[in-house]
Amino acid sequence: MARERWITVETARKVLTNTCDFLEKDEVADFRIVNGKEAVLLSIYSPAFFLLNEEYKFKFRPVLDGDYTREPLNMIPLKSEVMSINEVPIFGSPLSWYFSFFPNLNEPKYLFLIDKRNYAKRKSRELYIVRNLLEKTKASSINSTDCLVWISNEDGTFGEGFWEYVSGIVLRNKGYFVTRYASAPHGHGRSLIYGFGDLSAYYIPEYLERLMKRGFLNGGAFIEELEMLRKCFNQNVKQTKSNYEAIIIEAESSDVRVRSHSKDGVGQLINKYLSFESGYSSGIVTGPFCTNYENIHCQDEKCSCKAVGLISCDENGNLVYLPPKRRYLQPREEKIEGIKNLIKCVLLRNLTLEERCKLIKIHSTNIKDYFERILSLDIDTILEKIEEKSRFPAKARLA
Repeated sequence: MARERWITVETARKVLTNTCDFLEKDEVADFRIVNGKEAVLLSIYSPAFFLLNEEYKFKFRPVLDGDYTREPLNMIPLKSEVMSINEVPIFGSPLSWYFSFFPNLNEPKYLFLIDKRNYAKRKSRELYIVRNLLEKTKASSINSTDCLVWISNEDGTFGEGFWEYVSGIVLRNKGYFVTRYASAPHGHGRSLIYGFGDLSAYYIPEYLERLMKRGFLNGGAFIEELEMLRKCFNQNVKQTKSNYEAIIIEAESSDVRVRSHSKDGVGQLINKYLSFESGYSSGIVTGPFCTNYENIHCQDEKCSCKAVGLISCDENGNLVYLPPKRRYLQPREEKIEGIKNLIKCVLLRNLTLEERCKLIKIHSTNIKDYFERILSLDIDTILEKIEEKSRFPAKARLA
């Protein structure tokens, strides 16, 4: 068998020299990039990144990447213990920017759950389903763009994605900030990356309290909710807990996989995702037809499964929520600080770039100044500005 070989740095230099006419030899660096546009392209299509400071690097990303789109420019933490926060959004348009295409967004919408087995004999089943629904909605005078369609698996079941959504709803109602930011980046197998689950949820008591007291939230939130804030005039602020929590969530499609103490479910959480390095305080496994702690906890007192909670349902569809019986550890300070930065940056997407620059009192176009001053803002300053804007909306502001 031939020996495995990889390209060396020296060989890479030669290849780039012979390939890229915009690279020149330099006395300090390996090359000088004579055109800044090429530096941007290099950042997009290679692992190369730009330096910012000791806390963050930044790089450009392809807008179209695999099966989803992403923001072109992001900050990325350098510290390995917070690398589960893949990217911190800064410049991208907030979700509310798109609401002008949905002038009736506050009016009812419709969800269709489709059993795929009912269309087994049809060719192009998804197209047939859509055509059938379009006829049905037209007959009922329902706008097609007001409809969502959720099609089952081949056997008529709903899998992990269903339980990811349900667990997010449950934890939001419990006061958590829920996000996919702890999920593995696209194109990387999760088995290759230590400490990534399907979702993560963070309890940040002072941030929750501030958002609720100002009337922006009634409880927890999906991270995306924070970039489309509206005053909800909350009069009954719930009592918040005082402890920070960082929960990793693993969704499974079946009860057997939920209960597993090996490579799935509980086992995946305790063997791969809960560790000092990952920084999570506990885990939650979610999936169908598990109703008590005995379904997920073993008799071994040394096993970490007691740090795993459960979100499930019984045979009648009644929701089951069992919080972890204990913490695996206190959440890492770096992970909590990283999520705080993420929350602040998402909140800032409620403001225009001009409004953000006025807030941090800069008028330069220096990206280092911008990033560092944005990160130094406290949440109260951000919320005060958003609150001011909500009281005196500009004419062009979206409803």
